[in-house]
Amino acid sequence: MSQIYTISSTSSPLIVSSTYSSILGGGWNTYIGTSTFSFPRQKTKYIILGEECELESSYQDPYVGIIISLINCTGIQLYEEMKKNGVTFSKEIEKILEKKLKAEKRNRKIKIVMDDKS
Repeated sequence: MSQIYTISSTSSPLIVSSTYSSILGGGWNTYIGTSTFSFPRQKTKYIILGEECELESSYQDPYVGIIISLINCTGIQLYEEMKKNGVTFSKEIEKILEKKLKAEKRNRKIKIVMDDKS
């Protein structure tokens, strides 16, 4: 008995085609079948300054989680300093951090104006 497996997929679902050949009762019996297996894509979820970010990823970097935790504890100023030093994140994370940084800069300007008036 021989088995041949062919696995092909560019995305979910994964398609496995198999061919079985065996000698039964003096003759060859061949079965060709296709099975479809659906593997869920791995997702990583981060909470960045109160905003949830879910990324599709085949690899979860523990350092990203540590850095996001530090940003959550110390504030967006840490990201601002990291950005000056060339640290980058994935596009989704960068988008959230840039939005928060823009809001923080706006709030700083408002605070300066309000302090000047009093």
